Formats: sequence, C-alpha cells, structure tokens
Amino acid sequence: MQSAGHFAAASWTRFSPKSRCPAASNGRIASTGWVFDTATSVMSAGSRRAIRAAAAMRAWSAARRSSGVIDRAIGSAMPARHPVRWLMTDERQGERLWRALDRLPRGAGVIFRHYRTPPAERRVLFARVRRVARRRGLVLVLACDASLRGAAGVHARRGRGLVTWPAHDRREALAAVRAGADVVLVSPVFATRSHPGARALGLWRAAAVARGLPVTVIALGGMDERRWRRVAALGFDGYAAIDAWSAPSPRT
Repeated sequence: MQSAGHFAAASWTRFSPKSRCPAASNGRIASTGWVFDTATSVMSAGSRRAIRAAAAMRAWSAARRSSGVIDRAIGSAMPARHPVRWLMTDERQGERLWRALDRLPRGAGVIFRHYRTPPAERRVLFARVRRVARRRGLVLVLACDASLRGAAGVHARRGRGLVTWPAHDRREALAAVRAGADVVLVSPVFATRSHPGARALGLWRAAAVARGLPVTVIALGGMDERRWRRVAALGFDGYAAIDAWSAPSPRT
C-alpha cells in the first residue's frame, strides 16, 4: 500500500490546476472534494500532511469553480435585449418601403436613413414611417437629423434611447462599444446592391469583427433568412437588410 504522503502528492498532480480550458475542467474539478474527503478518511489520524493537502485542494477547487463561472459569463455571448431583425431604409426602395415595413416581425427594428431625400420631404416620410412603426410595434431608430422627433434611438452617433452603430472592421466595432452603442451592425458581410463594388468581409472576417462584443451584434450586407442560417453560429444575434424585406417576394 502506498504511503499517505505519496497518495497526497499523486492526487495533487492528478488534479493540477494547469488547464487551458477552465470551463471544460470544471466538471472534473467539482468531484475533487469527495475524492479528498474519501482519501483522508482511510488514512491514519496522524497523517496531517494529507489532511492539510486535502483542505487546500478543496479550497482551490471551490475558487476554481467560481472562476469558471466568471470566465463563462465573460466569454459567452450576451443575450440579445434589442431587436434581432432590422430594416435599413433607402431611397432605392421607393414604394416598396411600405411592403418591407409590413413584412417585418413585430418587435423588429427600423433604421430610418433616406440621407439624400430633401429635408421637408424627409420629415413627412419619417412621420409616416413613425406611425407605421407604432402601429406594428417596431423599434424606430433615426440616422442623421436630430431635429426629427419620435424615434426610439439614434444611429451612428451618441444620443438618447437605443444607440445603433455601423462597423466595417474590428477597430470600428470596438470604437462603437466605447461610444456607448447598444447594437453594432457589422458590414458588409456579403456583396450588397446598396454599396456596389465595396469589398465584402466574408464569413470569417465578419466573425472576427463580431467576436466577443458585449452588445447586440447584427450582420448587414447582402443578408436574408437563407444567409442568416450561415452566419447564426458565428457570434451574431440577428441581421439587417434592405432588399430582403422589400423584394417582390421574401427571399428565404
């Protein structure tokens, strides 16, 4: 039979904290208290070295389990608290804008842009979109022109309410978070008609931009439900689109 000292040393090695995957090791670590209680119960009462080692190991195990919980909380994607389907308005939509608004699921978001529309016409259009958004339970966010009232938030600038922000690379994504963005739109994931000739990020570069951001992250650029199924597991919470919502028939 092995000596008590040898057993304690061997057990300490078996449950060494040198692990590169804390979350994966937590299940094994959780049982160490029972292992050491059992080990010390069969040793002689005078084996103080083994008892001290077991007590230390139990304390380390408890601390490590707590640390694992914290690690997982930091490293996991935060639950989306904001819309995960978005419509970006655009002059190209014309009258199809109203079809797009009707197709959005309740609780979806709308970023009102229409940057090139003359101010008076834009104000009238915004008021009409706002009425539809209220009727359908949509979250309306305003890009540009802080003089318009009635939006639930702002786009690409600091302001009251929900703040959405565009990001085309990792640096811009981190800057958006520092600026107080609640939602970051990573684009263009795929080639898009709204920015012809612009280089698309592609799946893996887009995923690298979105990785670990502590906000709601939305994929934008050539997106529809079919493409959403390709990016859903890459760190995104949802997607935004123009054509997917306003096309003659929804693309899936």
